[in-house]
Amino acid sequence: MQKKGTLFVTGHRWHKLPFGTDESDLRCKALVGVVTRTLTEQIEAGISHVICGMALGFDTLVAEAFIRLQAAYPHVTLEAALICPEQSGKWQPSQRQRLERILEFCLSPPTITSPVYVTGCEIARNRYMVDNSRILLACWDGSPSGTGNTVRYAMEKRVPVIQINPMDLGK
Repeated sequence: MQKKGTLFVTGHRWHKLPFGTDESDLRCKALVGVVTRTLTEQIEAGISHVICGMALGFDTLVAEAFIRLQAAYPHVTLEAALICPEQSGKWQPSQRQRLERILEFCLSPPTITSPVYVTGCEIARNRYMVDNSRILLACWDGSPSGTGNTVRYAMEKRVPVIQINPMDLGK
C-alpha cells in the first residue's frame, strides 16, 4: 500500500446521522450521492486504495458505495480496518451479514489493530488509518466524538480532510 494513493473514511454511526438507520430517507440518499461523487473524484485524481473502519453507519455506506464503483475502477482496492477480531460480536445478525458481504470485496483479510477489545482500541484503529493515508473523507457534524478526534488527529498530521456535514443534507 502506498500512503500517497490512499484515502480513508471515518464518520458518525447510525444514531448520530439525521436519518438514523432509515436508508430510504432522502438525506441518506443525498449522503450516498455525495460519497459516490467524492470517491469518483478522488479515484480519478489518483487514489488507488481506500481504508474503511467498518463501523455501523457512515463507514458502511461508504464501503457499499465503493463496491458499486469497483467495476468501473477495478484497480482500486478496499481495506477493512477492524478494531479487533470480534468488532461485530454484539451486532445484530443482519449487521454482521452486511459486514461479511463487504469483506468479500476486500483484496486481503481485514487489518486488525488490537487482538482483543480493550479501552482505546478504536483510537488505535483510527490512528492506523490516519498514519497510512494521504486524505480523509469524514462525515462529521462538528460535535465532540470519536470522529471529531480522528479529524483533529488527521489535521495534526497534515492529512487533508474532506468533510461532509450530515446536518447540511436537507430533506
